[in-house]
Amino acid sequence: MKKYIFALPSEKAEKRLYRSDEAELETSFPILLPISRTAQCDELINITLLISENSPVSSGNFLRLMTELKELAVKTGFRYDLTEIRIAGEETPEKQKRVFESLIETLGDGESIYADITFGHRATPLIIFTALSFCYKLCKDTEVSSVFYADCGVLHDISTLFYMESVIHSVSQSVPDDPLPIIKRILNM
Repeated sequence: MKKYIFALPSEKAEKRLYRSDEAELETSFPILLPISRTAQCDELINITLLISENSPVSSGNFLRLMTELKELAVKTGFRYDLTEIRIAGEETPEKQKRVFESLIETLGDGESIYADITFGHRATPLIIFTALSFCYKLCKDTEVSSVFYADCGVLHDISTLFYMESVIHSVSQSVPDDPLPIIKRILNM
């Protein structure tokens, strides 16, 4: 199953043109561009949404997301399940752990995951990266298809950085003396 993970913006979401190497879409939420490219007619996808309840615009952004998502689903023909992870109050290490736990509870075997780290608290990208690492290493037949962020309307795919963490861990286990030259060779491939 295709899974899309992202955080709702804490500022008012405004429509703009988002572009990637493959496509473009006018939307308020960058995640809708990869959904528009990858979700197929009659396919059921899963969306996991992190929502900060501290933001006074969260409810408005949520309603806007639901409107745009429904329009895209009708246009493309996919169906979706939505899982909400609500984050209330101040961001603390304990709450970050709970968000991580809630996020990994939504992940499972046989998934193709797309993650947008554009919005959220400062720790949100790290929480998402860590949850993806958990899933990548411990779930069967699961792939991290794309990790990206949007800047000035352009989606930047940083999936390579996600996969480098796994390579670095493997190299560090097999080459304890000086793994840096090996990592540099891999980076220059």
